[in-house]
Amino acid sequence: MNFVTWPVVGLVLGLVGMFVFRTPLSQLIGRTQKIGKDLLLAGPHAQPTLPQDDKTAVDEFLRSYDNALLAEQEQAIRDDLAKRGIAAKPDIEKVLLRALAATQILAHFERTYSIIWDSQLALLRHLNTLDEGMSEDDIVTEHSNAATKEHFKCGHAIGA
Repeated sequence: MNFVTWPVVGLVLGLVGMFVFRTPLSQLIGRTQKIGKDLLLAGPHAQPTLPQDDKTAVDEFLRSYDNALLAEQEQAIRDDLAKRGIAAKPDIEKVLLRALAATQILAHFERTYSIIWDSQLALLRHLNTLDEGMSEDDIVTEHSNAATKEHFKCGHAIGA
């Protein structure tokens, strides 16, 4: 009876192994190019494609900004890049990232300038309501309070 048990155990283990590893085995069979005395020659793994959800997310993001002025500005940027001879994708990415960073810094400076301007106007309006002037210390305090108020009204924390 011992001579029957080992083949049965081997068959059961083989079937269980095939069931457990069915996906990798089917991929191996699909990649098999040649079977010979070197056993098996298989091709490389297929590269996974990007999920469609990523492309959909990008398209959805871009659609959220659709308008004629933006399309016109994008075309102007493309024309400027072409005029400068910048056509390679890595170069375009570097140039556009630098331009975006500079634009964000400029926007931050513009917000800061606006806060300073608005706080000065608020101080002048307050001074116009007074019959007498204010001391220098009161003006500095009032200006600082107006600047802080404007800063928080814009949704920025002090020093940000």
